Amino acid sequence: MGFPPGTPVKTLTGTIPSAVAGTAYRGKVVLTPSAYLIDSARNAVYPGGGKADLDADGKFTIDLLPCDAADIQPTGWRWRIDVQPTGGRRIQFWANITGTGTIDLADIVEVPAPNGGTTGVPGPAGPAGPTGPQGPAGATGATGATGPQGPTGPQGDPGPAGATGPAGADGADGADGAQGPAGPQGETGPQGPAGATGATGATGATGPTGPAGPNHRTNEARVTDGAVVDLASAPAWTIVTSSVGTPLQCSIAAAVGDRIRVDLAMMYNGGHFMDLAILSSAGAISIYHGSGTSSPLAEGAPWLYPSTAFSKVPSAMFTVGAGHLNGGLATVALVHQGTSTGRVYSNATYPWLMTLEVLGPQPT
Repeated sequence: MGFPPGTPVKTLTGTIPSAVAGTAYRGKVVLTPSAYLIDSARNAVYPGGGKADLDADGKFTIDLLPCDAADIQPTGWRWRIDVQPTGGRRIQFWANITGTGTIDLADIVEVPAPNGGTTGVPGPAGPAGPTGPQGPAGATGATGATGPQGPTGPQGDPGPAGATGPAGADGADGADGAQGPAGPQGETGPQGPAGATGATGATGATGPTGPAGPNHRTNEARVTDGAVVDLASAPAWTIVTSSVGTPLQCSIAAAVGDRIRVDLAMMYNGGHFMDLAILSSAGAISIYHGSGTSSPLAEGAPWLYPSTAFSKVPSAMFTVGAGHLNGGLATVALVHQGTSTGRVYSNATYPWLMTLEVLGPQPT
């Protein structure tokens, strides 16, 4: 399936070789927009990005929406480019890709993250675990049986008996004839083959490698493009947006099983119920922090209960599930429900801030 007819498209190409001998890397390039995009002119919604695999020559080609495409909202969004070469160093940065035609990865200039956020950088790898003990040596196989002895050769024929001498005078007995020569001795039969050597016992298994250290990352979203106006009416729970449609949310690179700590700082007043939620891979609300399930509490998170006070500085913790990742990113958003008046401030004087911190999986 391609883009809807009439959609402006930019083609991104690139070559990822090694700096030694120019050997081509395999792997992938993951591209994620900083916001979910709505193209009202062509009735299309783009909730996330995708990836391009590197071919055997380390090259890729992929079509993208340009950041300045007409009729696509919100404005000011950017592409997050994540180059993941197998066996090479991972590269992550933000880019403002505009116009149509073709642009090469080497010609792209890195730009600041949208809304003042930062690109998370993987933390240092933890020390390798100790090598497991060597397994015991396998038992020596049994000695093969000795082959059977060859048969004895046939015995030689006895020589013929000597003739009887003539009878002597006066009846004397004749002399005995000479004895014939002895027949040749039979040859000894060949020796049977030696039995096969018994099989050597299997080598013992190597012990398991110890666990690797955690991959610690942080990222912050700072939204300042909103005017001081009331929130839109929300009969059902939905993601809070600024007055120009920027969702109040933050994303970070994560893996299934990672724990994500959330710190939120904002000014709010009014009667809307509030909560924090981790989103699904499609950008929909998946788990509410207040209830810890896919169903919200009737009045949202108690620590975000509506009042006349302005500032809110709650913390939360989510565990990333299999359905929470989009292009390797997990997203946490501020969500609300209510039809009365209420304001969440997100402008230059009163910024809206969310910080995410990946703590890795729960230790065993």
